[in-house]
Amino acid sequence: MEETFLRFLAQSAVPDAQMATVGEAVRLVGAVIGSAATLTPASSGWAVREAGPLNLCGHPVTLRDEYRFAGIHRECVAPF
Repeated sequence: MEETFLRFLAQSAVPDAQMATVGEAVRLVGAVIGSAATLTPASSGWAVREAGPLNLCGHPVTLRDEYRFAGIHRECVAPF
C-alpha cells in the first residue's frame, strides 16, 4: 500500500514523468519536459541526481509533505 501511494503522489505531482526501477536505483524521466532524476540508496536515505529544467523529485516531496500535514498516510516514508 505504501509504495502504491508514493507512486500515486509522484505521478500526481509530475504527470508527464515515467518511473522505472533499475536494480536499486529509481529513475524518473520527463521526456516531454526534458528532465530526469536518478535516486540511489545512500547511508542516510537516498542520493538524488537531477538534470533538466524541472525538479522531478521536489514536486512529489512537496506533495507528500502536504499530505502528511493533512494527516494522510503519516507513516509513509518516500524513497526520494
